[in-house]
Amino acid sequence: MKKLTGIILSSLIAFGMTACGSEDSQERQTGFEPKLDKATACKISIAGTYSNFEALEAEFDRFNEYYPNVEMSYTKIDDYNNSIATVLNGNDAPNIFFSFSWMTGNSAYDSVFAHMENLADDSLGLDLDCIRQGLLNRDSQDRVLTVPIFSTSYGMLVNNDLFEKEGLKVPGTLQELFDVCASFREKGYASPMMGYSADSSGCLMNTVAYPIFAGTLAEHPEMVARANQCDPAAGEYMRPALETLSQMIGMGCIDLEKCNGIGDNYAEVIMRFFEGDVPMMICTGDTVSGTGKRESQSEAFTAHPFSYTFAPIPTTDKGGYFLDSPSVQFSVNNSCSDKDMTN
Repeated sequence: MKKLTGIILSSLIAFGMTACGSEDSQERQTGFEPKLDKATACKISIAGTYSNFEALEAEFDRFNEYYPNVEMSYTKIDDYNNSIATVLNGNDAPNIFFSFSWMTGNSAYDSVFAHMENLADDSLGLDLDCIRQGLLNRDSQDRVLTVPIFSTSYGMLVNNDLFEKEGLKVPGTLQELFDVCASFREKGYASPMMGYSADSSGCLMNTVAYPIFAGTLAEHPEMVARANQCDPAAGEYMRPALETLSQMIGMGCIDLEKCNGIGDNYAEVIMRFFEGDVPMMICTGDTVSGTGKRESQSEAFTAHPFSYTFAPIPTTDKGGYFLDSPSVQFSVNNSCSDKDMTN
């Protein structure tokens, strides 16, 4: 198990979310204000599925600026989905643990939900208005048992300097994407778009196709239930996604053979992008979260830094789909110690 210094739930909400609440809230205007004695000493543990939780690391030091005597740890639990119920009933149960939307309604996780604190309880003083309400899940009793920490966004890292160097504009529609890829190929770029192509769930194909599939289903809401039940009839709505992906590969936007050299969808995607010769790197927002730390680790980027941004992939004549859904949520163990500090 990998252990890291951790973070407390309320500070992550304060620091990590955007568009927080109304203008008349003094706390929102001034930022996070500690409510407990700064000299408080205790231990707080977080359990989850990530072996590499870099996005959390940036918050660790910030939290300890307020509470320097709080010792925190993050632990990756092996076989998390099958183990978390047992872990929560054990002697070393965590204060905070990962939870996922797909657990809702699954009787196998009833005991896990029984351990979740209601974070909407007014006595806790958590400002849930700081989170976009569409991302919050309230149960039939209006309880909030999970809060989103990460949302999955699908798109591409764009090397802005390459576009400027070659006199091209970042594409805003699918046809513009085809045109700009053709221009890059004419200028010697073998694969204007690259990404991780090996594993099915984390590969560039999923990153391109899934938002299109979700967008197609949004236009046919009657098919959502069938899709969730894996009804073959819903498979027809995957056709636009697969056709678009096929076009992108067939028209030379993506050279899968060139992509085969990228070994994972996180660090290697970033380091390959930092080589500086890839106009567009297909990835998710999770991958983008690791770019800042790796800038100094890339000799190529250190020698020749460039401007880059993250943008949706333009897969329609109107643009791209911005699909933003919770991928990781936190829940507080309602029987943990030091609950005041945990909250």
